[in-house]
Amino acid sequence: MTSRKPVLVGDIVAALLENGGIRSTTTPVLYLWKDSGRVVRRIEIKTLEEFLSLFGVGTYQVYIENPEIDYVDSKRFKVNSLSIVTRYLGDGKWSEPVLQTDEEEVTRDFSRDFKAKATRRAARIAGKVQGTLTILSILYEAYKIIRGIRG
Repeated sequence: MTSRKPVLVGDIVAALLENGGIRSTTTPVLYLWKDSGRVVRRIEIKTLEEFLSLFGVGTYQVYIENPEIDYVDSKRFKVNSLSIVTRYLGDGKWSEPVLQTDEEEVTRDFSRDFKAKATRRAARIAGKVQGTLTILSILYEAYKIIRGIRG
């Protein structure tokens, strides 16, 4: 009997991000932040099966090492790492994502209006990531319909 290899959620996230113009030589990592009263735990979601069993209202983080991002500037934009934290609100809705990266990588030209350039870049990157997260939540909603899961 042949056992099936699990579908890695990082591969799905990578494909969705690449479709939006964010590429990396390493696989993105998806985390769920669980708050159980006094302790907050970060859980790495590795497989599609784990994603489907854990997904729900909560805080999620996508971490990408050495991403190259298209259509942010006139040329490809590179940073050492990119972390996106957002909250799934339910019904396919996500909060505004919070982006974190090496600040000096956001813009090398400190003589210009640094804040305006960084804000513009963050908005464009956030838009790309928002599409990926929306597709993930649609995938989950389709799974619920197929499985007859309510709520």
